[in-house]
Amino acid sequence: MTTKTLPNSTTTTYYYNGSGVTLVNAGVQGRPGASGMNFGFVVAGNNDTLINNGTVFGQRVGVYVTGSGDSVINAAGKNITATEAGQAGINFYNFSGTVTNYGTISGFAGATQAYAGNAVEMRHGGLVTNFGTLLNGGALFRLNPGTLVNTGVILGNVAYGGVYMEAGGTVTNLAGGLISSNGATSSYDGAPPYGVFIVGGAATVTNAGTINGGSGNAVLLPTGFQNRVIVDPGAVFVGTVNGGTAVDATLELASTASKGTLSSVGTQFVNFGTVAFDPSASWLVDASTAVSSSTITGFGATDTIDLSGFVAVSDTFSANTLVLTNASNAHVTLHVQGTFTTANFSIAGDGGGGTDLGYTTVAPAALLYGQTIDEAGIVATSETVSAGTMTLFNGASPVGTVVVGTSLSSGDFILRSDGSGGTDVIVDTVFGTYASGVTLLTNPTTIAATGKVSNTATNGKAVSGPTGTAWTLTNQGLVSETGTGGVGVSLAQSGTIINASGGRITAAGDGVLLNGGGYVTNASGGTITGALGVDANSAVATVVNAGSIG
Repeated sequence: MTTKTLPNSTTTTYYYNGSGVTLVNAGVQGRPGASGMNFGFVVAGNNDTLINNGTVFGQRVGVYVTGSGDSVINAAGKNITATEAGQAGINFYNFSGTVTNYGTISGFAGATQAYAGNAVEMRHGGLVTNFGTLLNGGALFRLNPGTLVNTGVILGNVAYGGVYMEAGGTVTNLAGGLISSNGATSSYDGAPPYGVFIVGGAATVTNAGTINGGSGNAVLLPTGFQNRVIVDPGAVFVGTVNGGTAVDATLELASTASKGTLSSVGTQFVNFGTVAFDPSASWLVDASTAVSSSTITGFGATDTIDLSGFVAVSDTFSANTLVLTNASNAHVTLHVQGTFTTANFSIAGDGGGGTDLGYTTVAPAALLYGQTIDEAGIVATSETVSAGTMTLFNGASPVGTVVVGTSLSSGDFILRSDGSGGTDVIVDTVFGTYASGVTLLTNPTTIAATGKVSNTATNGKAVSGPTGTAWTLTNQGLVSETGTGGVGVSLAQSGTIINASGGRITAAGDGVLLNGGGYVTNASGGTITGALGVDANSAVATVVNAGSIG
């Protein structure tokens, strides 16, 4: 693409109607109060790019673009300004276009309700990406849908808020971005001020920064369209967030590395028929009982809904309907979607006259040795078990609960990554009675004091450690193999066996068979008996005995 450096004048508009050229302004074009100089630059050609590395003033419009496929780039520290009440700092009049701003673009600073203007006007839609500042009227998209991405500052004026779209569109306010009505007490025609206002088509607003509508609307979306507001953890909304028509609108709670907190769902956040928790998201949502009119999707193990103004004492769930009941037998019904049971929900007072609604993973009715529970979306590094419920921790912070029953205790599990951002909770403890022996599945494995593992098969094995793993087994219970030639504990290759105090390993053949050698520790009060107490099968083994081996 050819590059052309533009000449400058403080009294004359510069018109360009060539095509496919990069236009560079490095000086000062126009001046404040230049009578009759309506425009700084006019770009009438097609597929041109204007790069402003200087300063542009226009009485009505700083840069006026009438061609198609054009773009304007305003460099960091540079300025494009409308000096009198008019249209905009930049105006794409006939076609859609692209504006990328690293500096400052400003509408008329002295705007009034009757005659205002904007920093940027995209008459036929297009894309505005702002890393800098859009002053005095923000961004206006008119006849076609627009897209705006902001990491900088966008400020309204007395007539316009931060972003106004007349035909639907998408606004993404990234972390650190500010979109603000800028303190206006009203917008055009006396309407309430706004941060983002979209009419005329489907709208999506994503916020990870701050959207400030002052005393009016942070976000106001059109009725009758499929609208969506996506909230990242850390997002700030000042003013009402209105989804339009509730049956069509979704409030989506996004997933990031941090936990999010959202307050006033049902009071500040209104007209959302669906509240959607993203997969692997973690949210504390403070909601009024008005949330009962919404459908709740994606609620999971790391989410909590703080339902204000209602203290529940019991709950029941059936067919996507959770009914909460208080002490006066009044009810609040939440439409929670999913394959839940009543036991999946926990309720507790929030300390302020409301109810914290949480999620609890319910393990199968009878957990067995080697069984895995996949806690999707939870990263856990440790666990404790109390009164049949496991609490998972990431560092010192609790991140989830699992009902595991009273047969298991803290330390009866291994925690491992599931490879997809979650945690596999694996039962590594043998408890209860196994009458046909056990094959080792987790390494290490513990046979609990309540565990009883037996076998009666000829040449059988009560406990068998397959090849491929150097197993570590701790026995606190009873291991018994009574079949002819049977072995109490048999490891196919080297390994470690610890027979704790009170542990018993008995067999008609070898009590312990280490086919590849290894280590056996028999603690005081431990017993190992068989035709041979410990057999290393000609391999090298170390035996430490403080109990009884015979």
